[in-house]
Amino acid sequence: MRVEIKRKFLHILLTSYPLFYAKSDNFTRLHIEITIGFIIVWCMSEWLRVNYKLVHAPTYILLKHMTRKKDDVLTSGFKTPNWLIGYLIPSMLFSQIHIINGVCVLCFGDTAASLFGKIGQRKSLQGSISGFIVSSIFCYIFTNSILLALGASFVGMLIEYMTLNIKDNYVVPLGGSIGSYMISLIKVQ
Repeated sequence: MRVEIKRKFLHILLTSYPLFYAKSDNFTRLHIEITIGFIIVWCMSEWLRVNYKLVHAPTYILLKHMTRKKDDVLTSGFKTPNWLIGYLIPSMLFSQIHIINGVCVLCFGDTAASLFGKIGQRKSLQGSISGFIVSSIFCYIFTNSILLALGASFVGMLIEYMTLNIKDNYVVPLGGSIGSYMISLIKVQ
């Protein structure tokens, strides 16, 4: 459990970067540029780690602390920055508030679901419910809209619970953004 807590702490640190500039006037452009920059740096670092077995490459240092299995990180293959790709897609489709909701669902909801609900390697309903509650709170804190927060959290955690053969970091931010966007389309009378 201690290893999982350390992994999830790093997960929050790595996935929360958009929240530092969430109030920026040009958030979407800035978010796309920073995310692409991180993807480039990640790929260069991975290239150094894989081809030259460089133990000082940033990705080696991160992967050493984030890998669940006791695999030799130095000899493992190229690791895709799946959360960065998962952030890039909603950034090209949705406005700032929906992107931020998707970020909160991945950053906080996915972390809570993993810490409070894993049964071995399987995901559990109680994990997804705890992820829904935690991500709803953080979505509300960052966007000040309870309905959008609930929509983002519901769809994001539903997708997180249902993903079996795909890394959820690809699809949870998109699901959270879609849920937020769908609620924004409903006109309250």
